[in-house]
Amino acid sequence: MREKVVIFDSNPVIISGMRFCLSQHGFDVAATTTIPEELFRIILFVKPDFVIIDPVLMKEEYISRLGQLTSILKGLRIVIFASSDSAFHILRTHRLNWMVYLSKNQPLEKLIHTLNFPPKYNLVVIDNEVSESLQDASATAILRHLTGREMQVLREIGAGKANKTIAEEMQLSNKTISTYKRSIMQKLNTTDLRVVIDFARRNGF
Repeated sequence: MREKVVIFDSNPVIISGMRFCLSQHGFDVAATTTIPEELFRIILFVKPDFVIIDPVLMKEEYISRLGQLTSILKGLRIVIFASSDSAFHILRTHRLNWMVYLSKNQPLEKLIHTLNFPPKYNLVVIDNEVSESLQDASATAILRHLTGREMQVLREIGAGKANKTIAEEMQLSNKTISTYKRSIMQKLNTTDLRVVIDFARRNGF
């Protein structure tokens, strides 16, 4: 029996390419979608062997809901095929217990190989520059202790945005953003905002 695959991506052209390639290699592409809400219904109905997603444009609430699904459907294997190599996206999706995090800079053949020969441990396959960044054990340890919201705020800080701008974009109060910022600085063991900005940029935020 062919293994069933569900694909989620915001780009219909990429979905079409993956569908063709996977079908050619013997996989049953049971469904595809560009809509997060639809993805959850499809997964529950189809109960696929693999779900291939690009989480870059997914809101935090959708990542959380997908994480809940993976804890319910024990045999579900998540494959991240992402348009970003950022540590932000790698770590914010880590709760999904993905099988592999693949950069879209990798050829589709690498994706096919991963599905045919699932790795025993969680695998990250990205550009060398980002891989080296993630090999910094202390940085990775710090990032793993940040909450999803804190990573979102850290990303905005790295972009040089002021508290007021971040608050407006995230639809939160200035006070809440200040609280997140203080928490991030405590976890980085610094009182210097420049250190936080540098940390965010060095780690691909």
